[in-house]
Amino acid sequence: MFPLFEITLLSLCSQKTRTWIKAFRLRRKDLRINFNFGNDTTVSVVNKPAKEFFVFCSKYPLWEMKYSVRLGNLTIPICIQRDRRMDWMDFRFIFDDRIKGNIMIAEYLCSLFEKDISQVFFTSLFFSDYQKVMEWVTERQKRFISLKAACHFTYDTEAAFLLENIKNANNVHFNLKLTPNFKAHFKFDGQVFEIDQGFWFTLDNLMSINCLELYVKGSQLTNKEMNTFLKHWISNKLLKFKIIGIGLETINLEALFDGIPMIRRSNDVRRFYGNIKGRAHFVVGGFDIQRNDGMTATIVCKATRIQPRRTWMIVWDNLSV
Repeated sequence: MFPLFEITLLSLCSQKTRTWIKAFRLRRKDLRINFNFGNDTTVSVVNKPAKEFFVFCSKYPLWEMKYSVRLGNLTIPICIQRDRRMDWMDFRFIFDDRIKGNIMIAEYLCSLFEKDISQVFFTSLFFSDYQKVMEWVTERQKRFISLKAACHFTYDTEAAFLLENIKNANNVHFNLKLTPNFKAHFKFDGQVFEIDQGFWFTLDNLMSINCLELYVKGSQLTNKEMNTFLKHWISNKLLKFKIIGIGLETINLEALFDGIPMIRRSNDVRRFYGNIKGRAHFVVGGFDIQRNDGMTATIVCKATRIQPRRTWMIVWDNLSV
């Protein structure tokens, strides 16, 4: 099989060569096309099993452009750097508009490898261009694997916009530094949702999520609010949840389980939950509650030095209990 960088270089030679390459259907199962927005906006192609990785960037380089290629009807100057140790390549283009340029590059790569965008990663939300990126990716495809946002400083309006547009992502990870007055209204029914610095996370937000795994650090939900959520889950709502890890105020078991039948398990009850990322995970003790359809969940209030108010909800396959 030809290395990715050779395929890509050949495809840039001419339309005829590109058509010839596509005829061989050189799709790779593990290939990912990622769009990264920040001070350096790039499009990367990654094939981890083969240790292949290359980056396209439309930022003006500091060195001279020696080559040019055809993208659509445009002739684009290009410079290429390569690290032969792991097939790493850096393609730098000149575009009048760097966002339009990177979108054009991404569309080209998606067409060449017959793949959709896998991940959108924001490291800066200072420029309105990030909205163009989100609107483009949500319009071009129904789903993408991952949306990540990690910024040291973010305007509340920008963060709210992203949350309102997460419906197309399977996995979402937010790590944004926001003001104390931040509020957001959104719905999410993907697979995994992770929130760092989640002081703003409310009961309404929790009730608007129905995914497999939810992790919220720093949230300040009350025992009464979590009790409302558990009763909602018991009534056969939010059926997708498998794992929830969420911060609460100082835990009060009487308020947490008010009106909810539960069985308290002692710490000598150790149940195997499953293998996660190659490691066996067990649930020790906890409080069992049951949904109206017979599904069982265990609530574990586990305090650590880093997360002193962490509460876990583990939903079991009944055959495992």
